[in-house]
Amino acid sequence: MSLEQEAERGRLAQEVIDNPVYADAFRQIEQGLTQAWRESRDAAQREECHRLLKVLDKVQTALASTMRSGKVAEAELVSRATLAQRIGHRLTQR
Repeated sequence: MSLEQEAERGRLAQEVIDNPVYADAFRQIEQGLTQAWRESRDAAQREECHRLLKVLDKVQTALASTMRSGKVAEAELVSRATLAQRIGHRLTQR
């Protein structure tokens, strides 16, 4: 994947993370699963709630990782552009 693609994916992941509808839905699901886990008297149901909470955490972790990778890619793109500008400026001064 190119740096541009990775940076774009990072920006999109950041938009999802920052989206209040996503945050509210995530919080509602997490709270519902936690409540179901606490109130369950059935071991299999508790295990299923626990498994789903772990999956929910993996989704959040994947988004955060994509966002961080995108920020690194964006920084690299900026660095390359700055370097190219400095080189171009030096070449025109000769």
